[in-house]
Amino acid sequence: MACPSPYDLCEGRVSTMRPIQNFIGLILAALLLAGAAGDPSSRPDLNRSADDWLTVKVQTALYQDLRFMGRRLTVDTAQGVVTLRGKVDSDADKLAAAAIALSIDGVKEVRSDLTVVPPEQRAQVEATDEKISRLPQGQAQAGPAAARRADRCAG
Repeated sequence: MACPSPYDLCEGRVSTMRPIQNFIGLILAALLLAGAAGDPSSRPDLNRSADDWLTVKVQTALYQDLRFMGRRLTVDTAQGVVTLRGKVDSDADKLAAAAIALSIDGVKEVRSDLTVVPPEQRAQVEATDEKISRLPQGQAQAGPAAARRADRCAG
């Protein structure tokens, strides 16, 4: 008995069309890979993938620690070097964050750009940061004096 369609199963057998499609798919995949291998700009950046993975592992480790849960800490990784940015409550927390990041396999070095802001000053610092973030880019780079002048002119 003949199969009604080349894609159907007949009497427990698969038609011959499926292996041909698989073979053509393999050839197309090989051609795509060969083309990508010839063009250096299309190669995946394996260092970037490893760095992204390290970033996720460091972020996860930091967020599992109660001292950093809910904090907006930024983790950037380049060639195994982790940079931490954000605000922490104390020097001890700053050192702890760096130690946690350094404990992750694959991290070569940790650069801490963390700022210590005691809890009693956090609200004031956050308000100032919010004002600065709303300034036009040139004024934000000009510094706090420009921010105060902008406030006087606006209000």
